[in-house]
Amino acid sequence: MIQITLQFENVSIKNRLLKVIELMNGVSVVKPQSKSKVRKSGLEEALEDVEAGRVSEYTSVDEFFKEMSL
Repeated sequence: MIQITLQFENVSIKNRLLKVIELMNGVSVVKPQSKSKVRKSGLEEALEDVEAGRVSEYTSVDEFFKEMSL
């Protein structure tokens, strides 16, 4: 199966083209997944943690263990 992604600047053209595509045998229109359903990579999650301030820095392993009460 081959998948083609199209981007439209004019909504009226999009609607007319989708109607034509739906008339073709063996061709279907699939709505894209919303961003919330797409799983983020570990790097993307880590970068969000940095931006949100959910990251701690330690100068040494000993400082980390002391902070964690280990």
